[in-house]
Amino acid sequence: MLFASRIYKRLTYTYNKQINRIRNYSSEKNQSLKYDLKTKVQETAAKEVNPRSQLPLNIRFYTFWATPTGQKFSGFLLISGSILSASYQIAPHTVLINFVRDYYQNLTYGIPTPVSAEMSEVLNEVVHDLKMSSNEVERLKMFVMSVMDSRGWGELSNSSIVGYPFYFEFKDPQEVPLRSMQFGHRGSGYAKHLSEQELHSKEAQLLVDGLLLSKDAKKFAIAREIEKVKMMPQYQLALVHSSMVLLALFSSRMINQKMDLFRKPPLFRGVGYSTVLITLSSLYFLVKDTLNRRVQSTIDENTARISDSYARGGIEYYTKIMQRNIALRELALDGKKLYNMKGEEVYEYIRLRNKPFGERKQICETVLKKFNSEV
Repeated sequence: MLFASRIYKRLTYTYNKQINRIRNYSSEKNQSLKYDLKTKVQETAAKEVNPRSQLPLNIRFYTFWATPTGQKFSGFLLISGSILSASYQIAPHTVLINFVRDYYQNLTYGIPTPVSAEMSEVLNEVVHDLKMSSNEVERLKMFVMSVMDSRGWGELSNSSIVGYPFYFEFKDPQEVPLRSMQFGHRGSGYAKHLSEQELHSKEAQLLVDGLLLSKDAKKFAIAREIEKVKMMPQYQLALVHSSMVLLALFSSRMINQKMDLFRKPPLFRGVGYSTVLITLSSLYFLVKDTLNRRVQSTIDENTARISDSYARGGIEYYTKIMQRNIALRELALDGKKLYNMKGEEVYEYIRLRNKPFGERKQICETVLKKFNSEV
């Protein structure tokens, strides 16, 4: 009996020992599994942290444009720039037309200079010669400008304005306020008055004579701007502006893709973008200036073709412009930098923004010869 009792205790002890071993093993295994799972979660979270946030700011800025978000953002900026550049050409002829008139308006004692009865008569004759409809005449307004050449804005189908220079009102040399005239750059406080010696110089007399125009010359200047308003060249220039900005976007993206510039140092992208900028800037100025000169040639020819009096008026108008510029070359500030000895405008570098006055005068002379040959 005693022997059986000892065997039972021994078996019980062995059984309990094995059970404890199994329990301890399970607990250690669960702890190791929990530890491994926690470690893997931490490692996964560490891997999910954006490595770009650890980079310097300049590197993050550079690499941002290579991401899909950066490419979308750059595309958005350039497309917005394309729309704004087109609006820059169209807005002065539409929503900002009143602002343009106020900006160029000539003032007399602080109030807008009224259009004289003589100039109203000139406008009536011009619209009659151009055979404009009553609706177009109603939408056309004229005002006096503080600049030296006539200009026009707007659309005849909506609203349009034509401004003529203040000196169109002068009829006699005594009316030219040479003593009170300021010679300087528009919008700048740096200006000068003529000295007594300059007032009695031949250049001053040349300037006074250049400010006195015949009725035919005034009619030509007004009709020329109405012809320009009819052409609406602002939409052509808007297309040029918009196209150049979009071309810059597509050219840059094509260079980046073809040459894989996002994987190369920033210097390579800088060289590529600089090449695109220089090329498209040169192309832009070439197209813009060519288009501008073509428009000027067209409106001069169309205006001179109205009648022989308009052709003679165009010849006189451009002759007087060159005459004034020759005088201003000596009288105005930095005049020799603005005009050459023939009275033509001087431009920077190789650009030729406007058609030379001599060539525009020659267009009118050619048209006048055709009128004379038909007689």
